[in-house]
Amino acid sequence: MAACQSDAQCPPDSRCSVDGRCVAVGDAGGLDGAPIDAGDSGFDARDAVLGDLPIPGDVGADNATDALPDTGGDGGAAIPPFAGLCAGSNFTCGLSRSGEVWCWGTNTSGVLGRGSTMLSSSRVPAPVVGIADAVGIACHDAANVMTSSGPHACALLRDATVWCWGDNNRGQLGVPAMPTPSSATPLRIPGVTDAVAVALGAGYGCVLNRLARVSCWGVVPNLLLGAGMAGSPTPTLVPVGEPVGQLAVGGVHTCVRGLTSGNILCWGYDIFDGFGDGAPMTTAAFPTLIEFATLPMASVALLGIGGGTTCAVTSAAEPYCWGANARGAAGIPPFSGTVASPTLVPGVGTVRAISTGLDSSCAILTDRTVRCWGDNGVGQRGDGTTGGARGLGGVVAVRDVVGIDVGQTHACAITSDGTAWCWGEAANGQLGPGTMASIVNAPVRVAF
Repeated sequence: MAACQSDAQCPPDSRCSVDGRCVAVGDAGGLDGAPIDAGDSGFDARDAVLGDLPIPGDVGADNATDALPDTGGDGGAAIPPFAGLCAGSNFTCGLSRSGEVWCWGTNTSGVLGRGSTMLSSSRVPAPVVGIADAVGIACHDAANVMTSSGPHACALLRDATVWCWGDNNRGQLGVPAMPTPSSATPLRIPGVTDAVAVALGAGYGCVLNRLARVSCWGVVPNLLLGAGMAGSPTPTLVPVGEPVGQLAVGGVHTCVRGLTSGNILCWGYDIFDGFGDGAPMTTAAFPTLIEFATLPMASVALLGIGGGTTCAVTSAAEPYCWGANARGAAGIPPFSGTVASPTLVPGVGTVRAISTGLDSSCAILTDRTVRCWGDNGVGQRGDGTTGGARGLGGVVAVRDVVGIDVGQTHACAITSDGTAWCWGEAANGQLGPGTMASIVNAPVRVAF
């Protein structure tokens, strides 16, 4: 891509990234579509990357097979092709290629963004009101044992502003002095004008800006904001001490990766060994440099965090996970307790991306297929089984996958043609109109 100093120097469908290069709008200022923990298809900006990273083992679309035929709905074309998606707490949002955000599932606290909380839930995707030029989306997707917060979502617009909607009982919408505890319409976060990514935890959020700095907000236990202070309803600069290249936010801790150094720094609660430093479970009020005993820091290419589990993709396309493993989210036998240090997930092979949710995780393999592991009580592994052992599942029946996101109890993938496929718990309509079941253990297409 060409060098640049501002968006005006880039083609119409591109923007200037923090490292001075024009990148496609689909990269949200450098988010590298498939290899982020979700989305991720690039747009679950919980885990965001600045600058283009190589995709380990990328075989390219020419080697991919076609997606499966439609198995749900009447094949309606009213739902647009998606450029990205995020799976939240019983809801899902997709970013259309034209910049709209479509959401479906539970409407708790107005998280579907339809301007009303009267609707309890909807299997039918519909646009979020007022959002027409988005380049990134993020969903609150995992429980936080330290706070009690409801679902919320945010969109990053082309003009580098961030707009959020849904629950605000912890100030997670980033708007001070709100007269109500939630908003069913998007609200702009004051003071954020140069964001390249937004990432959400339970009750808080963070943005990464073009200067490679991170700011966080939310009236939550102060350790989660990384600024050593009481919670803030507006973005507060996190003193990382160096330019940030990637931001990964989870349920109880946050980690960043240095843009040039490759250093990994984390803060928050290490109650599930999510820091991965092998030390006794601790807490950190400020960004703390992490040293891995089992994985060279320089080999980490991508990071992703779920409820209390952290995963990484190495430059050799190897999947490593650590942290919460009581239900197998880290993928390390005997699937109990926690995993104190980065450990190679057995049997997965080489991967392009990993997304980890509350109690399960999924990876896009280098052949663009998907395999999942962890809790399978509601079919989260997507391999046609329900329940059983918490180890690695079979190959999920969807092909040519370019992005994936694991939510609280469901997962969704996006294929190169912009089609979304989801599986897992469906009781709140979070899998879309393709099924009326409450549990779905294989992918269904999000289509009318």
